[in-house]
Amino acid sequence: MTPKLLLGLILLTGFSIPLFARSSYTGYSHAPGRQTCAVSCHGNSSGTVTLDGFPLTYTPGQSYTITLGHSAGNSIRNFNGSCRVGTGTTNAGQITAGTATATYSVSGETNGVHLSSNSQNTASFSWTAPAAGTGTVRLYVAAYQGSNTNGQTTALTLIADEEVAALPELVLLDWQFSGDDDGDGIAEPGETLVLTASLENVGAGSASSVELAVSTDFEWITVLNGISTFPDLLPGQSASADFPFQLQISPDCPAISTADLALQITSAEFQGSDQILLDIGQRLPFWAADGEGDVVDWQMPTVGDWLNDWHLSTEDSMSPTHAWKCGDSDIGEYAAHADARLITPPILLQNWTRLSFMHRMDAEISGASPDSAYDGGVVEISLDDGASWIQLEPIEGYNKVFRWLTGGGNPATHPFTGGTPCYSGLFDWQPASFDLGDYTDQVVRFAFHFGSDDGTQLEGWYVDDLQLSGFDDGVAVSHRIEDPAEFTLLEAWPNPFNPTTSIGFHTLEAGPVRLSVYNMAGQLVRSLLDGPCEAGFQQSQFDGTGLASGVYLLRLETRSSLQTRRILLMK
Repeated sequence: MTPKLLLGLILLTGFSIPLFARSSYTGYSHAPGRQTCAVSCHGNSSGTVTLDGFPLTYTPGQSYTITLGHSAGNSIRNFNGSCRVGTGTTNAGQITAGTATATYSVSGETNGVHLSSNSQNTASFSWTAPAAGTGTVRLYVAAYQGSNTNGQTTALTLIADEEVAALPELVLLDWQFSGDDDGDGIAEPGETLVLTASLENVGAGSASSVELAVSTDFEWITVLNGISTFPDLLPGQSASADFPFQLQISPDCPAISTADLALQITSAEFQGSDQILLDIGQRLPFWAADGEGDVVDWQMPTVGDWLNDWHLSTEDSMSPTHAWKCGDSDIGEYAAHADARLITPPILLQNWTRLSFMHRMDAEISGASPDSAYDGGVVEISLDDGASWIQLEPIEGYNKVFRWLTGGGNPATHPFTGGTPCYSGLFDWQPASFDLGDYTDQVVRFAFHFGSDDGTQLEGWYVDDLQLSGFDDGVAVSHRIEDPAEFTLLEAWPNPFNPTTSIGFHTLEAGPVRLSVYNMAGQLVRSLLDGPCEAGFQQSQFDGTGLASGVYLLRLETRSSLQTRRILLMK
């Protein structure tokens, strides 16, 4: 939490009189903008001294320009400005108008200045806000009367009193929706959702008049009730909204989509924002890999004289004992001059597929420019069996970019184009996810592409628990059946499977039926049934022993209909 501080003004005449009543809200000033000092401040009855530049709130350590002037344009003569802890009126230092350098006569002072001129109508100086936790700090601005530049001839001094204020900080603690029409816990097109949320005050001050507002630019959602209040929150307290929010999803909304809900969190003392990503529809896993079973058709090619040290490792993992690692096979470092891809088997994507995995990394970044990397990795997709690659953008975003040049100004020696976003630096196990809606029904390969320069090497990149989930929008049917019970190919169970799965189907009438399994190249793998079949529910077993891991197609045929489903063999 960034500390905020408040400003106030008092006149010193032997006792203090508030010029502005203090609000009950901390962290805000009633003295921003232009303030005036009484006429007697400078001994000229034709106007007032003006003081401009105090911020409403300030950030510790930030500089602000304070301007002194005279409302009638008269000469200011002399002014003092000092910032110090505690009390006192001694001049902190001196600066001549028109120069940019101040000298200080009071030990420890760095913000105060003494402006000196006999014919100056306005003067400015830079005031640096004190560090957080300093306590009570005062800025003194004193006027001198007439032509006497040697001493103060008025008892009035304008003071801005800064106080470290305890402010609240409100964060979204939890949210959930209910009220979906069919009660399946999934937000779906055509449904009206009831959204509840809770906030927590993680700041140091109390929050009053707390509100949360929900809005969205997602064209398929209408916000029916978008504002709710909350109880006042003391530091460390949390509470649920007094009233739920209501969202209407259009019946025309895509079956699988994600809506970005914008949250505005406010109180009398705080303003903040957050967001909720609301998934509409349900993605179901259809492919997964954790490095514990069969890894047939995973590839780790080498390119020219570049090195590739991807391998299955037991050094670290998310589940249970293995993870893919680009790095040393023991406890050493990854190779220098690496252009290393770990390539998955070919996979047929479903509608609105999402790729997710867990990963951690320790790779070299620039010490001088920590947002840039000498070594790192990206995720890619290929639509032509690895002949070419397209870099994918994670939902969460990459955390670095590859450097163009080395620290000495020479071209960087990693294999990537400078400016390419990437994963790099040091981070522990964390999730990553990628939306693949643009690649529906395409057979693809993914690559985890790591590159390093010829300099420093570190531990490397670990990847584990890969999963593809998507929306299987039913079965492919050659023509519409008025009664789906006439002819239905059911979902195989289990799916994914290893090595066997059970396949059920239903026919209303007896007749010839053919149930077959094909690979993604369209080749017949197994014929499970080919002959007459009784009406009603039937079941068959498929044993994938001897087959490679991957996606296969079930194909059910009768005289008049054809249906297919995908199954995934994982070893």
